[in-house]
Amino acid sequence: MGIVIGVFGFLGAGKTTVSRHIANEYCFYWIDADRIGHTCLEDPSIFQKLLTVFGTGILQKNRSISRERLSDIVYYDIALKNQLECILWPIMTEKIIRLIDQNTNVVLDAALLFTIGWNRLCDYTVYVETSETARKRNLAEKSYSDGKIQAILTSQAEMIMQREKADYLIQNNGSIESLTKSIAEMMADIKK
Repeated sequence: MGIVIGVFGFLGAGKTTVSRHIANEYCFYWIDADRIGHTCLEDPSIFQKLLTVFGTGILQKNRSISRERLSDIVYYDIALKNQLECILWPIMTEKIIRLIDQNTNVVLDAALLFTIGWNRLCDYTVYVETSETARKRNLAEKSYSDGKIQAILTSQAEMIMQREKADYLIQNNGSIESLTKSIAEMMADIKK
């Protein structure tokens, strides 16, 4: 029986950096929940449901779903965001459970770990925290507009309360050396 570590926090906090480090340095299988969500958009039944709810305006010229257009819609409309979650989360959960079952040690990189309930799949949970200024800078580097950054941060407001539920807190406000030292200390404690 292996270990499942769930990593969560605000978008732009450094969850992927922490998860990738755990995967590479400690031989954990890395599950990127965002990537799973992206692949679900290609599923024919999901594709059809999304077209029914959101219309053809979410399509690119090649008739695939534009994640950018879809996110522009749902970050500003809570009702449509809820509909998207009802469509995607069940199939994403199935895929994540399958991957956990197929691998010994797993790190689950999922911003919405507690919101979706994936924390129940984990032995340990880790909240990655960084300043709001750093998060905004990280998102701006990914070409997010100021309006979209604010919409994302607002939509993730419940994350502050979920922080208290984490087994571990990793501060990501310093150097990469400081971050990897914090991860090493956490992993030493987990492997006790």
